Amino acid sequence: MAPAVFDDYLHWVYRGVTVVRDRGDRSDDNFSNHMWAYLVALWIAGDQLGDTALRNAAINSMRATEKDFGRGPYYDEVNKAWERTPPLSTLRRLIMDIYVILLNNKYLHTQWDSSNQEFLKEHPQRTFEITRATIKGVKVDVSSPHQRSACHYHEHKEGGPACGPTDA
Repeated sequence: MAPAVFDDYLHWVYRGVTVVRDRGDRSDDNFSNHMWAYLVALWIAGDQLGDTALRNAAINSMRATEKDFGRGPYYDEVNKAWERTPPLSTLRRLIMDIYVILLNNKYLHTQWDSSNQEFLKEHPQRTFEITRATIKGVKVDVSSPHQRSACHYHEHKEGGPACGPTDA
């Protein structure tokens, strides 16, 4: 874990808020890239440290970033997510939904050679699952990740309560 990420984790522990180090104009693609890199690293740190609340807070910030910028992470962060998280992680689910549902495969062709091979195998499978369910008449939620309840991407302890009204 990078020292800056650990510093941000300590800030999270003591203050209960995530830190965003400003990298310039917020309308700039570079700022969006910075946000995704930061939030993916923060989620992974929360996973390594066993901090579910931090992972859920990072997910909330990712959903807001996706809404604000209309795009997901570049291949560097996708690769980190697939290399450093378990297959059923909420981080992977969110990123996959962004690429399959929101971006509708846009950008994927430009990142093909650089993307994690496991991600590239899972992507068409998820697309096919949605298409097959739709053809069979099964109602599938294909709303953008920022339009869904945050609870859809949150982790909950087994048998524990789901998100409260402020988390939705």
